Amino acid sequence: MPGKYEDQARSVREQFEAKGAMLKLWRYPLAVDETANEGAGEHPLLADYSDQTGAGENDAPTPYDIAVIISPASKGTVEAFDVRLKGQTLIETHLRALKIAAFGLEVQPRPGDGVDYDGERWRLIGCTPIGPDGHAIFYNAAIQRA
Repeated sequence: MPGKYEDQARSVREQFEAKGAMLKLWRYPLAVDETANEGAGEHPLLADYSDQTGAGENDAPTPYDIAVIISPASKGTVEAFDVRLKGQTLIETHLRALKIAAFGLEVQPRPGDGVDYDGERWRLIGCTPIGPDGHAIFYNAAIQRA
């Protein structure tokens, strides 16, 4: 992250840690869809991923610490920052909105990641980086009870 925005990103992280919560984000290995390219042979990108990481169907997810602010979420709120979710069935009691501090993250949050919240594993269903010039200061995200 360029020094120009590093102070702001660090400040956001400190505020989220002080006033929010520290949660675990679980990164699952990429899944290979066996039926996506039937008859087309193995997809080279997936083959490269498998070869480079050793990812297999029984690989355990990797945990990462994240600093967050958590709030209730509505279907409209979730659709507003991630249009890919428009039209999906979203039950509001099973949704939470997160602001995830970007500073110090080892991985960029992505849909499909797990998040431990309220004693359960929730699923990240949408995530948008927020910051100037393409440098994330934090992420707007939504999680759904799995």
